[in-house]
Amino acid sequence: MKGWMIVACLLVLSACGQQDDVSVEDEKGAFEAYTDSQVQALEKAKGIEDELKKADEARRKQLEQIQ
Repeated sequence: MKGWMIVACLLVLSACGQQDDVSVEDEKGAFEAYTDSQVQALEKAKGIEDELKKADEARRKQLEQIQ
């Protein structure tokens, strides 16, 4: 009798543990969301920096052609 009760408890506990793992994987924590937003901001800033460098080089070439 005790053996069946232990097996039943183990089955219930293992089923509960599997549900918790699934929900944890689906949701991002505050740190992960913050980190993702910071990475995206850095990527945008690098893209803008590249555009500004290209525009600066184009202006320099135009100035050299005028002189």
